Amino acid sequence: MNDGKMTEIDISKVLIEGDTATIMGVEYKKVENKMSRFTENPDEIVLEDVKMFHLESMNERSLWVGVYTQNGKTYHLNIHADGDKLRYYWSDETCEI
Repeated sequence: MNDGKMTEIDISKVLIEGDTATIMGVEYKKVENKMSRFTENPDEIVLEDVKMFHLESMNERSLWVGVYTQNGKTYHLNIHADGDKLRYYWSDETCEI
């Protein structure tokens, strides 16, 4: 049992290749934090070949938009009134298969 203490690892036994690290025979793959894909307050959004546009009022201060393209891309736009400021966040939510 570890008793809550950190275990020291000999760094010479860690193999890192691209986005994968192998430590003591176990592979760990870097996972992108979904929130990091958000672009806050983009000055322009231009889309072609939109298959579906879905706007939903989440409450009196927030809107959510889902945009689905002909080539299978999915984008989200979140719009929120924050006092006297308008904040909006754009993200690529396309599932990677």
